[in-house]
Amino acid sequence: MNNLKTNRSVGLYIMLTILMNLLPFIFLVTVIKRVSSQISNLALDFFIGKGEDSIADLLTGMLIFIVFILLCAIVYLIYKIILFCGVCKDINTICGKYQIGKDSVHYIVVMLLSVVTLQIYEVYWSYQQGKRIREAGQAYQSPIKANEKVHLTFSLLAAASIWINVILSNLISSNPGFLLSNIFTVIFLEFAVFVLSYMGMINLAYFIKDLNTLAIAYNAQLESSSDNWKRADIEYQGQEPGNNGNSDVTVPVEEWMPDKNSAWTPERKTMPQKGFMEGYSGTYKGALIPIEGDVVVGRDETVCNVVIKEPYVSRRHCVIHYNYQNGTYVVTDYSTTGVFYQNGQAFPKNSPVICTPGTMIVIARSGNEFLLK
Repeated sequence: MNNLKTNRSVGLYIMLTILMNLLPFIFLVTVIKRVSSQISNLALDFFIGKGEDSIADLLTGMLIFIVFILLCAIVYLIYKIILFCGVCKDINTICGKYQIGKDSVHYIVVMLLSVVTLQIYEVYWSYQQGKRIREAGQAYQSPIKANEKVHLTFSLLAAASIWINVILSNLISSNPGFLLSNIFTVIFLEFAVFVLSYMGMINLAYFIKDLNTLAIAYNAQLESSSDNWKRADIEYQGQEPGNNGNSDVTVPVEEWMPDKNSAWTPERKTMPQKGFMEGYSGTYKGALIPIEGDVVVGRDETVCNVVIKEPYVSRRHCVIHYNYQNGTYVVTDYSTTGVFYQNGQAFPKNSPVICTPGTMIVIARSGNEFLLK
């Protein structure tokens, strides 16, 4: 896996968004200023027969400015799509590591559905992804600036600007005199629309800010897991394995693969109404292994319940205990080469770790994985 991007610029996004929102007003002010400054010259040109040329020059200048604005809008749109397509992809990657929530659709789909539903879909998307980010912050133990309630609030305010414009357009189209009779109300509402339009910018800026924070934590875990694998390789190769001087932990034994017929399966042994783990890959793939009290995993068949004769497996590799009172498991790693989560994060050595059902544990680099049921 590659490291995620951690330096997406919130400031650049805010600056470009503010400029794009101001461009129509800049255009309007420029046109009014230019027309008012040249109106006397236009009148004079009409008298001397050059009025058509002056109007053509004015319209040409306005057309060039309009084309410039359209080009800026296209460039900004491309920038925003690239930026938030990456944001959605990285949110899915970060949250997917711990299977948090439902993956976000492609951001282009988010934009299209938001246009069709008058921003209703973006409100829903912001709430769902904000919830995922909040839960990811807890999983990665990283400080998050916003949660789903913050994203919901800002996305609703941004959507309100669209709904106000739609209502005003319907009122004006159905009653042409509404604009003149309520001119100050319309001006106030349009100013409110202008202010509310920036709420969507703040909402997405929070996504960028929190994603940068989570990406740093994700990359740190990725590098830590890579270091753990390398450390396990180094500790295993070229020396007699050991653990705090206890030779019972890792003693080299001859290579031996357990007979598949000796594995626990539903056909051979009734599964107790307590804990059990399922062989996900490796020697015990497909086997259901009951956990009544403690189950010891390792290479030594004289002390282990689950025997795995693989080079990377310690003699007494780990102990798995089922707590029937609360339905959780306690995993203790006694090995040199390690016990890992499926994402590569290592269990602490000689320290009990509480695991909930659904946790996948990986036994070193032996290819053996077990799902706690």
